[in-house]
Amino acid sequence: MGDIDWQYLLFRFDGRINRAKFWSGVAALIVAYIVLGALFAIDSSALRTLLVLGFIALYWPGLAISIKRWHDRDKSGWWVLIGLVPVIGGIWALVETGFLEGTGGPNQYGPDPLGGGIADQPAMYGAGRRRAPRGSAIGHDPVSVSEGHLRSRGPSGPPRSGKSGKMAPLLSRRPVAIGARSKRLAGTSGLIRSAVAKAEHDLLIY
Repeated sequence: MGDIDWQYLLFRFDGRINRAKFWSGVAALIVAYIVLGALFAIDSSALRTLLVLGFIALYWPGLAISIKRWHDRDKSGWWVLIGLVPVIGGIWALVETGFLEGTGGPNQYGPDPLGGGIADQPAMYGAGRRRAPRGSAIGHDPVSVSEGHLRSRGPSGPPRSGKSGKMAPLLSRRPVAIGARSKRLAGTSGLIRSAVAKAEHDLLIY
């Protein structure tokens, strides 16, 4: 809790906070309410007037932490009004702000309070988008990708890897195989011609 900016957490409505900071703010407000409630037992009209004002003043930090958590959920701060709906409204607000994870990466209300690298590239991902899928080409250095592509291709010619690379040796051996097959066919046809000529010679003799 030492890294929490309490002034920002309790008194400002812009930006986003994660669940840990939300519950830290809630815990601070609960402690403040307990202290004010204990002081309210003192029989002093002036003190009680100040305590009432203190209870009212605590609504401000309560709204501040709730609105920033709605922002983290990529929703407008006006969603705090759902708490005015009897029973279901308070439960909904508690689940949304206290237990559900915020938007991954930056959204329209600011960067991801948990960081993670994606928040550092708002121009690439745009406001309100979620994290890119694993294995996606988004986020890779285009220069390194281009260099890797050139290395895979070599100085010129087809790629050395992949299906094209595997087909290259077969294509290079195909002319040799065709030449050998042509020679075998020429030899066979020569034997056939010799046999036919011999048969004709024998017929002429008889």
